[in-house]
Amino acid sequence: MKTLKKFEPTPSNAIVQLDIAKIFKNFFDAHESLKESILASREKLMDHKKFSSAIGPIVRFHLPEAFEFLICHAERHKVQIEGILAAQTG
Repeated sequence: MKTLKKFEPTPSNAIVQLDIAKIFKNFFDAHESLKESILASREKLMDHKKFSSAIGPIVRFHLPEAFEFLICHAERHKVQIEGILAAQTG
C-alpha cells in the first residue's frame, strides 16, 4: 500500500533480525489490546460527544467511530508488516 515518502521506513543495518521480530511482536500485542478495548467500549454509552479529527473540524467522530478508525488504520499496518515478513522469508 502506497504512502507518502516521509512515512516509508528505511532499512537500517543496525537492526538485527531478533530486534525486528520483537518490534513486530510488540506491535501485534498492542494491536490486540486495542481491539479488546474497542470491543469492551461497544457496551458503553459513549456516542453522546463528538470531537474533531486530525484533519480538522470538517470530519468529526463519536468516540466509538474513532476507535473503529484506529483499528482500520492499524489493520493497514498489519498488512504492510505481513508483506515485509513474507519478503524476508521468501
